[in-house]
Amino acid sequence: HRRVVLAGGCFANVRVNQRIAELPHVDAVWIHPAMSDQGIAFGAALAYLATRQHVRPFRLDHLFLGPQDTTERMRAALDEFQLTYTQPTDMAAEAAALLHEGKILARFDGPLEYGLRALGNRSVLYRPQDPQLQPMLNAKLRRAAYMPFAPVVLEPYASLCFDRVCPSLEAARFMTISLNATAWMKQHCPGVVHLDGTVRPQILRAADNPPMYALLEQYHRLSGLPCLVNTSFNLHEEPIVATARDACRAFVAAELDYLILGPFLARRA
Repeated sequence: HRRVVLAGGCFANVRVNQRIAELPHVDAVWIHPAMSDQGIAFGAALAYLATRQHVRPFRLDHLFLGPQDTTERMRAALDEFQLTYTQPTDMAAEAAALLHEGKILARFDGPLEYGLRALGNRSVLYRPQDPQLQPMLNAKLRRAAYMPFAPVVLEPYASLCFDRVCPSLEAARFMTISLNATAWMKQHCPGVVHLDGTVRPQILRAADNPPMYALLEQYHRLSGLPCLVNTSFNLHEEPIVATARDACRAFVAAELDYLILGPFLARRA
């Protein structure tokens, strides 16, 4: 069996997943995106349904399976927390410019992701070239100082950033595996490279999340870098924000700079 599927809590360890993908007799690896025992239960249900011919194998195009707030609730949350906001005509360009200036940007847009990783819709974004980003961002999000950060990377530039992408490409779309950073990545994006030279990326295709892809493209045009820091939008030991009110509360508590809340762009007072 040269195409390997992994599920269960052990495979929340992205370095283990990378070691499996690097075995010479493995062509590709897929890890259930929840990266917990949810994957085993989900797989058991699919296997049962397959024996009854109710389900056939299909490609998982995205994980945006959760709820999303209405524009009215977003506006109400912004007003409740007394945030100043605008409604940009080109959100991607304006957000990319702020990130290029060194601002920390939280993004709450579209449905909530399923699983343990933020994939752009409930994310905190920052530029990857700052070598001091780890202690700074961890302090704001009340996380331990050593906790590492992951990047979101435009798919056409994956081979520029990482070695041996092909066996791990599908898994890396959901940030469930680590890859070895190239020399270019280590030099230009040191803030997202682990001490052992690996990176846990989200490799983003245009079809996966068009608004997030547009933002990253705009940032690439400004900075020359095809990636951004992408960490989950939550304070330490809290779940990823699920509602507009959650987002505004976490944004204010963490003292981040800007917040994309659907069509609105808010700034910290």
